[in-house]
Amino acid sequence: MKSKWIGVPGVCCHNWVAPVLPAPYFRRKLDVGAFRKAELTICGLGFYELYLNGAKVGDRELDPVVSIFDKHVRSVCFDLSGLLKNGINIFGVILGNGWYNTSEKDGWNFDKAVWKDYPKFRLELRIDDEVALVSDESWKVLTDGPIRFDALRIGEDYDARKEPGNWLDPDYDDAAWVSAARVHSPGGVMTEMTSEPCRVLETLPMKQIPRNKAIWDCGVNLAGRTRLTVRGKAGAKVTIIHGEKLFRWGDDVDNAAIGHFYKDRFQTTVYTLKGEGEEVWEPRFTYYGFQYCKVTVEGEAEIVKLEARRIGTDLKSAGSLEIQHPDLAKLMRMTQNSYISNFVGIPTDCPHREKNGWTGDAQLACETGLFLYDGAAAYTAWLEVMADCQRPSGQFPGIAPSSGGCYNWWAGPAWDSAIFVIPEAIYRFGGGDGAIRKFYPNMCQYIEYCLAMADDYIVHFGLGDWCAADPTTIPSSILTDTGYFAYDAKLLAGFARMLGKEEDASKYEDIFDKVRASFRKKFRKGTADWGSGMMVDLAASVYFGMTEPEETAAICAELDKRLKADGHLLSFGILGAKFIPRILADNGYADTAYAIFSQPAYPGYVDWVRHHATSLWENAPGTASRNHIMFGDIYAWFMAYPGGFRPQAGKLVIQPVMPSSMPAFTARWHDVTARWDGEHYSVELPEGATAEVILPDGSSRIQSGTAVYKLN
Repeated sequence: MKSKWIGVPGVCCHNWVAPVLPAPYFRRKLDVGAFRKAELTICGLGFYELYLNGAKVGDRELDPVVSIFDKHVRSVCFDLSGLLKNGINIFGVILGNGWYNTSEKDGWNFDKAVWKDYPKFRLELRIDDEVALVSDESWKVLTDGPIRFDALRIGEDYDARKEPGNWLDPDYDDAAWVSAARVHSPGGVMTEMTSEPCRVLETLPMKQIPRNKAIWDCGVNLAGRTRLTVRGKAGAKVTIIHGEKLFRWGDDVDNAAIGHFYKDRFQTTVYTLKGEGEEVWEPRFTYYGFQYCKVTVEGEAEIVKLEARRIGTDLKSAGSLEIQHPDLAKLMRMTQNSYISNFVGIPTDCPHREKNGWTGDAQLACETGLFLYDGAAAYTAWLEVMADCQRPSGQFPGIAPSSGGCYNWWAGPAWDSAIFVIPEAIYRFGGGDGAIRKFYPNMCQYIEYCLAMADDYIVHFGLGDWCAADPTTIPSSILTDTGYFAYDAKLLAGFARMLGKEEDASKYEDIFDKVRASFRKKFRKGTADWGSGMMVDLAASVYFGMTEPEETAAICAELDKRLKADGHLLSFGILGAKFIPRILADNGYADTAYAIFSQPAYPGYVDWVRHHATSLWENAPGTASRNHIMFGDIYAWFMAYPGGFRPQAGKLVIQPVMPSSMPAFTARWHDVTARWDGEHYSVELPEGATAEVILPDGSSRIQSGTAVYKLN
């Protein structure tokens, strides 16, 4: 590209401090003759909006998706052939801070990220394959515009009295604007953004609650922002505080559990009226996690309407699951809601307190995500961010992006394994081997790191069975760390063989064998007694392939016994929530696994339903975030076991494992439908399609069209 990075003159970041200034508006006039096609490429950091001839170009939000800006930056290409006109055209760009210029102090030091700087952009327009416009010093910039403040987690302030009028009109007088300045590059290589963009996915009405008219409710805990319609006098202010729960008496938004990192404000927008009839406004460069809003007015103004605008990565739907059971049906909706609330550009832990790309959350929920959506491109783009975070030693941080922290404690094999688990899932779910090929070197580097950290092939660093209802029941992570190390080596051996790297395949198979031998030597205390003896350690030993058949049978029998004795409570953390139901269903205890999901007591999934949750919670009592996805493998379990969907890279295996009390359901994945009416299981495939059907009695059939089976 012939363009330059440009920004506001005289503004720079010194000692990790960039000024908190109004969002800059850029403007450029261009006279265009006859043409056939026009394409524009732009990268605006942290976020940008592009305008042409008075209108925003496209419907992308929070663009581009975050990257490690000193390694890679993401550009977006727009086809302007139908928007550009002969004659005078006016281009406009507005920049927001986003992840690039984080002003707020948080627990992860993004305010001191090595890339931190004031917003900037780079743009190039090609008309009939010739460069016609670039970003350079000929652009004009307004430095005192209406977006007075914007911060990703804190909020946005807008003073409509500062609006620059018809700034995209050809006759607009921009004499008071200053010339843009050439500025330093962010440092990263520019690459095209390949993931789906964020968009407004849904608009929901908000209603005032009867007991307090200042509190508004949209009915669901989501990721997004509010759109305000208001009328009143110039200078009146509307302040909107967003949160996911209320204090007990319903008189205020309770952000204590999710806003404690932020000193002065959190999830707050402030709109100052210009006093011209009905005014409609919503923030541009932030989003929140919320169900409720507290709205206060200073001065003379009337709220006409408030709407919730759900924002997320615009992923194409891949499947659905409808269960004829009120609690389970709601749990499936809660899981989908938590998943899309936590995929706003990148997979995150929560849409409010952190918005961080926790690698453990992402890998645990990836199969649920791939049953719900075609997520290969979006996951691959995020894994590029994770790869850019990897140190030369092979070490990963626990979050991606990382500002440079979260390496030495907030990580470990259960989290780091995202670089293995997600590419394997993408491949198995039919998304191709591109992610395996792309990140194969990173995987090899990580195995070397684990070898360097190992003592006789046992590793122990990072997080384990996070967020159990009773923290005293969480065992040391040493067994799950080592199990993931073995699992990753086995996956990598398979990838190597797939890529024709036979020497590598033998090497990683040997590592797996040695880790497995050390695992068994250290952790096996008896046929059904492994590690700490707690349920997660027993299940992990089976899940990672560390046990022999008779040991697997004994462990599953022991888990069945314990779960029945304590009422099938969710008495383990996020690793156990994935391992335990799966290994039980794989080994003849589907009823016990099903009961974990369906029993109503605390701690349990249905207990969240009883407390009117609309999304999955971070912990059993709901004392932290109430919109987390890390317990979200529940959806994938129902799709894979009762639903029977077992994707196998290039073919679909149908292998239903039906709990005896499973209610009727309809499960769809792509163009295949599975149904259960309480007695008969049916599979419907489109014309010409085939699937391998494996029934509980061990029979295997290839079938197309519609087939009905009696399972019991």
